[in-house]
Amino acid sequence: MATSSNAQALVAKLESIFPLNDEERAALFVLPMQVQELRADQDIVREGDRPSRSCLLLEGMTCAYKMTGEGKRQILAFQIAGDIPDLQSLHLRVLDNSLATITPCTVGFVQNEALRDTGGMQTWSSSSENQGRRSMIVDREIGRRFDRSAPV
Repeated sequence: MATSSNAQALVAKLESIFPLNDEERAALFVLPMQVQELRADQDIVREGDRPSRSCLLLEGMTCAYKMTGEGKRQILAFQIAGDIPDLQSLHLRVLDNSLATITPCTVGFVQNEALRDTGGMQTWSSSSENQGRRSMIVDREIGRRFDRSAPV
């Protein structure tokens, strides 16, 4: 189960994107969340992975990145506490970027199936779900605009 403060971080992030009703909020508070401490410079997920869970960044800082042809890391976006940096894994079968810690981090992992089964993924109105998807797409597009090798 998610602790109250961990679940509150998840609720706050989602409510910054779209409104939740009481039933949806309650469903998020009972999500099973595995909290884990990660060291700095550790991959959470890698490009090409087929993740079954998403993470809520509780403490620390992460970055989404791709590897260049020269073997260097091209950072696409930075995430801070309260962000859900890999929520797109709900909609993508294979990830198109990697996610790594920059500082020591505390993350809460939630199985994607559990997220889909909550009121949050099944009963959110289509407009709310579209707002959530739009937020993810906008965040990723902003990151891609800074990637000089990506077409604009």
